[in-house]
Amino acid sequence: MLRIAILHEERPARPGRITPELKEKISSAGGGADVFCAGSEEELIKICPDAEVLCCWAMDCPSEWISGAKSLKWIQSMSAGTEKLQPVRDSRPDVVITGMKGVFCYPMAESAVMYILMLLRGMPFYIRCAQERVWRKPLPENCPKEAAGQTVGIVGMGEIGSHTAKKCRALGMKVLGCRRRPSGNEPADRIYSAEELPDMLPQCDIVLLFVPASEKTNKMFGRELFGFFKQGSYFINMGRGSVVDEEALCEALKDGRIAGAALDVFEQEPLPKDSPLRDLDNVIITPHSSALSPLNMGRAVDTFCNNIKRFINSERLIG
Repeated sequence: MLRIAILHEERPARPGRITPELKEKISSAGGGADVFCAGSEEELIKICPDAEVLCCWAMDCPSEWISGAKSLKWIQSMSAGTEKLQPVRDSRPDVVITGMKGVFCYPMAESAVMYILMLLRGMPFYIRCAQERVWRKPLPENCPKEAAGQTVGIVGMGEIGSHTAKKCRALGMKVLGCRRRPSGNEPADRIYSAEELPDMLPQCDIVLLFVPASEKTNKMFGRELFGFFKQGSYFINMGRGSVVDEEALCEALKDGRIAGAALDVFEQEPLPKDSPLRDLDNVIITPHSSALSPLNMGRAVDTFCNNIKRFINSERLIG
């Protein structure tokens, strides 16, 4: 009988829990599989020292458990990205690793639209005025803008980027996209390669990142690429903090090359209290929370169950 281990520690930043109903759903997908749920690695080692399948958050990878799980064949990450599981890839090349493809695109696309509208409509200014208890309207040169007619450049046109593009189009925005391997079905007016970013960036009123972390993308957005931004454009990063050179970003925000930014991810998390980004009044900061939703757990279990059926049938896993 298939044995499935689930490591899920309930935290405020992770709405949802593995309820008895969801546990039964997972078991049924595995043809009556034994499902072991643990809130810590210590508990997992105690109740299920070995299993063929592990489901966990990438940042909570139970390395000690994995080293003893000789029957382990597949890890389903609860996270969209799987870069934090690279040590497992190196030590256990026999284990398949998949991410939660498509689970977080709904809340993240809504968050992206929220950031876009907050920046275009000047919300940082209004929030600052409210905090200072003053009644003030923006100067004519800082008059709030409308989304319709603006050009958004989305770097990273995967599931999340494509879902966001559709919402931007619904607002009347022109969408330019950048993707390493275009499928030809992206909902964008034009798709560019990473090498063509210098051609795409000057056209964009808003640049939005959904770029994963890797050696190739480390500090990808620095002084060189920021130099191609349209004067007075906006910048949003919802991918990974390591993709952006924060020192170069601060410079671009101070000299007006970038008029404002919304940042949900950072080089160091939590963002240090003395980070220069905190001193800028044209920056919106959120604590890596753009993907949060009470509906995520249900979608994640559905994705996991679909992959369990594929695993049993020796089909290619998704993610």
